[in-house]
Amino acid sequence: SLVTLDVTGETLRGRWDISLRDLEVAVGLDADGDSAVSWGEVVARRDEIAAYALPRLRVTADSVACNLAAELAGVDWHGGATFAVLDLAGPCVSRPRQLRLDYGLLSEIDGAHRGIVNVNSGAGTSSAVVSADSPTLELELEASSPWSTLARFLAEGVRHILEGYDHLAFVSLLLLPIVLGRGRKARVSARSAGAEILRVVTAFTVAHSLTLALATSGYVAIPTRLAELAIAASVLVAAVVNLVPNAPRIGAKLAFAFGLVHGFGFASALGDLAGDAALLVSLAGFNLGVELGQLAVVAALLPLLFIARRFAVSRFTVSVLGSTACAALAIVWLAERLN
Repeated sequence: SLVTLDVTGETLRGRWDISLRDLEVAVGLDADGDSAVSWGEVVARRDEIAAYALPRLRVTADSVACNLAAELAGVDWHGGATFAVLDLAGPCVSRPRQLRLDYGLLSEIDGAHRGIVNVNSGAGTSSAVVSADSPTLELELEASSPWSTLARFLAEGVRHILEGYDHLAFVSLLLLPIVLGRGRKARVSARSAGAEILRVVTAFTVAHSLTLALATSGYVAIPTRLAELAIAASVLVAAVVNLVPNAPRIGAKLAFAFGLVHGFGFASALGDLAGDAALLVSLAGFNLGVELGQLAVVAALLPLLFIARRFAVSRFTVSVLGSTACAALAIVWLAERLN
């Protein structure tokens, strides 16, 4: 979900965008059971939506709770998905110096749910990601700093890549044929392997950074479901290419093309951010976190592959079993994402 709060004097105003898919699970919206939620069905459940959501967003100013109210205002679209928009408004006892937000939306249903929070005050805009694992955001409004936003989104980028098993599977599939070669005898020198890894991983990184920036900035948009399907398909294609005898390796050009698709997946995770300054800082932090996490995984995997490449049997076994496992996972992901 997306939470935006504007602090003006003693008053809080803002909006809360919550996915209709999540609200269907939480409160039930599809009254006629036709697997499609209409605006009339959303309006009919507006009291239940507010009653479910409001207790799960608690805002306190200087340790005193602000009295927020929520009213259904319409719907909006983010990343190809439809969101209900709740207008938020309410007073605090005084002009906040310290603001605390406790977030619990869907925590009892979906532990992977995330909320992107933007707080605008006279000192600037602060952005953060809240979740079941990290449900509390505390801000010093007079000392809002882009560095704190950068640090929060850097950590979120690292977390996202380490939990992005489809992305990590694709990166692993890029490395396997370069280091281990094909068949029982084929392999290149360590220096040549290192140079090719640098070219391929750099092309992949540049591509997904590019589409992440374009999609998050609103210049390019594709539905989230389509992006996730394409990512799963890219893993399957890379795995099959690794398994087919005499097939060419995925070089820098193809890695760049596949990276463009993966960038859209990262953009759907980052979501929409309010305000150009918050957007730039949050995007920079998130992308840096993704790259650091990816670099850590590559650095951990390469020594193991270089050990395996010393023996023909292990080269062949690791390459075939690794590619087969990734292919099986890709088929599962495709089936899940087609439903």
